[in-house]
Amino acid sequence: MNTQPAWAMAVRTMVYPIMFSVNPVDEVDRVLEQLMEKATVKRNWHQMLESLRSALASESKLSETMSQVHSEAVIRAYLTKVSIALESKLSS
Repeated sequence: MNTQPAWAMAVRTMVYPIMFSVNPVDEVDRVLEQLMEKATVKRNWHQMLESLRSALASESKLSETMSQVHSEAVIRAYLTKVSIALESKLSS
């Protein structure tokens, strides 16, 4: 039985590449470029964006979605910037 929210995989997908980054917010462009250009990564990016928005709208501790070193504030700031950048890429 899976008790994780529907958005958990999207959060983990975006947090994994910055787990040990000193300043994750500065890594958004690199992470999106890597994930969106990998031929092996097949994703519905519109669905990913909706999942990230749902995660950010929740009161859940997103920093606890996976083991990593950043605070809740840092993870939320990073995911907010990811969402904005992803929305921009999808609308252009």
